[in-house]
Amino acid sequence: MHCENHPDRPADGRCLSCGTYLCEACLDIAGQYGLIMCEECLLRLFIKGDNA
Repeated sequence: MHCENHPDRPADGRCLSCGTYLCEACLDIAGQYGLIMCEECLLRLFIKGDNA
């Protein structure tokens, strides 16, 4: 599997909310908050307060 945002990179994990495959760089974004989520679900969680 490959990262949804970076098709040239292998996936290192999946968003716990939507299941999107993510590479290490994408995982680092949400990892700052102790979460494994894609950027879209992370924004939805923090901005809208949804559980994605």
